[in-house]
Amino acid sequence: MTCRPGLQSFSVAGDPTTSFFTKDPSDLRSMWAQHERFPHFFHRINVAVDGGLPKVKDLWRGTRYLYAAIVICLLVLNLGCIIYIDMKVVFPAPDDTDSVYSHARGLFNPVCESLERQVLTPHVSKSWCNSRKLLACIELLMLLIIGCSALRLVAIMICGGKVRRWHAVSYFFWVVVQEAYSLSAMRLLYFVTPTVVLTQFSAQVQGVITRKCSRWGWPLVRFCTTRSLAGLIGVEAFLIKFRETSIAYEHGNWWKWEWQRLWEDPFVITLIFLNQVLGAVQVHWFIRERILIFMFGGVDGIFEDKEKNLALTFHAMLAKKMWDTFSCIRFTALALSYGDYDFQYLVLIDEQPSSMNHMRRLSRPSGMFEIEVASLRNWELSASVMSSETTTTNDGS
Repeated sequence: MTCRPGLQSFSVAGDPTTSFFTKDPSDLRSMWAQHERFPHFFHRINVAVDGGLPKVKDLWRGTRYLYAAIVICLLVLNLGCIIYIDMKVVFPAPDDTDSVYSHARGLFNPVCESLERQVLTPHVSKSWCNSRKLLACIELLMLLIIGCSALRLVAIMICGGKVRRWHAVSYFFWVVVQEAYSLSAMRLLYFVTPTVVLTQFSAQVQGVITRKCSRWGWPLVRFCTTRSLAGLIGVEAFLIKFRETSIAYEHGNWWKWEWQRLWEDPFVITLIFLNQVLGAVQVHWFIRERILIFMFGGVDGIFEDKEKNLALTFHAMLAKKMWDTFSCIRFTALALSYGDYDFQYLVLIDEQPSSMNHMRRLSRPSGMFEIEVASLRNWELSASVMSSETTTTNDGS
């Protein structure tokens, strides 16, 4: 954030959209004068009705290899760390009683102790169940679900028909992989993020009103219950993992590297914890959902089944176009690095409008639907003439 002395400036560095005042506001004043009477903010924005598929060849850059390599490294490290540590927690070695994982405190420890006293037999060893083991079981279950989903998608890629194959490819790269490389129980915090939970809560309340309480408000009760449980588990996961990472950071040997104990290395543990924290609140999920609703949801902003199928079909055909355009290695790198900016580049056309034509027509080679408008001077002139005629009519009446 910058605020220079002598300049009426207040902006966030690197973000020109947050510059509210400038030293010379003549540009802003002229822009205001242009748009105050006849707003035309989006006259240069055109949408490609073919989804911009002919522009897929322009998406390739050499930096795609670097981004894909980072994603693959984080995927391997995160999944390996989850499997190694959680399996060690659930099935500890007999001589591993002094491990940091065996004495973990947590919010669910009282529940686990009560379960041991009332349900389990007296022969079960003490601390058989604690918050850390419960957390490890949740993460292993999440990993099992994602693994089964990935195997199913791979089987469809190999044996499925054309439509199912490319739907599976798009879902594998743009949903499963993005979930797996930062997978953790902290991911449940996404569902209690204020922006997300308030939006979904409003939708649930609107659904109750629309149905006139025909289901006795059960969907709303289920929503509140699941979000509360997700919040508790997410907070518990963060506290436990933060404690384990801080112990590894303070007492670990940073200068001794052993491949046999890779998942216990303090640098790896710290890196994985940072990756999981950054991936806990999945901003790209929310952004992607909002962009798809904006492009496919229509004016009402409701993502109906037909519109969801249209969005899925677009991504499936996009994956097929990438495969047809690039080699296998480049396709993998591009699919792993594909993001919101690429989607915007494909579906939007930012061109200067024609100064002579005021019509809608199909573009010549690419099938893009362009909206060409008259120049600003001619448009304002015609609008002023219409305004004058309206005034004259009102005076005559």
